[in-house]
Amino acid sequence: MSIVASLNPIELNEKEQVDDTNGRADYEVWLMGANSPRESTTDMTGTVRNSVDAGEEVLFDIVIKNDGDNDISELTVTVTVSPKSNSSSLLINAEDAAVCDDIISCGIQNFASGDYLANGHYIVRDSTGANLAWTPAVPGMYTIHIEIDAADQDTNLNNNILDYDVDVVDWYDISTELTWDSGDDPMSGAGPHGFTMTAFVNGSAEWAPRDVQMDVTMNGLFQAFHDDGTNTNPVSMFSTLGLWKTALKDQVLVHVHGQ
Repeated sequence: MSIVASLNPIELNEKEQVDDTNGRADYEVWLMGANSPRESTTDMTGTVRNSVDAGEEVLFDIVIKNDGDNDISELTVTVTVSPKSNSSSLLINAEDAAVCDDIISCGIQNFASGDYLANGHYIVRDSTGANLAWTPAVPGMYTIHIEIDAADQDTNLNNNILDYDVDVVDWYDISTELTWDSGDDPMSGAGPHGFTMTAFVNGSAEWAPRDVQMDVTMNGLFQAFHDDGTNTNPVSMFSTLGLWKTALKDQVLVHVHGQ
């Protein structure tokens, strides 16, 4: 048995200094992940996490690290989006010169060793230089492909690609808005001050809310008039604390006059 064969090469030369960078390549760029859009997952209860609302504008915010010893002067990012059911139908096919020596074409001319590109939040750009945006109109599962290319300034090409799925879903929302009838904002001074509260039914698809109530709580003296679109039902209420409820339809107007 050879004793020499079992020794670490550094141990053979006691005068050789240990260099912590020996395990790193001269050139190495790493596509670590995506802040947006994120991969959609489904938990044990069937709840989908990191879904995207239909009609929502999505930017491509990615994490890239220069994990090598040398600075990088050239880096291209490619993004494609396609329906999972038809990968050949590209909804987005964009290429972004993220790093280069052309000041006009690239916002970044040098990617320093050990740094994260744009502090870990690089927003992919389109051919005009604007942020690359995807606004999915149809619910469904979509495949995101992100790839980086640093030409000859990269060693490990196995960490340059992200492929994952994003679930686009319809969304439904009920929102309210309060405005002062006089147009002043904010309102101050002695009353009465009339205001209108409007509830809206919104969403990416047609829907009819059912069994929904809107509660309006007010302090002070007030008088409310409810307009449900077909009937006007004046109700006089005078108390220090009022609670007004109504079934919500497509639009509800609440006129309140304080005293």
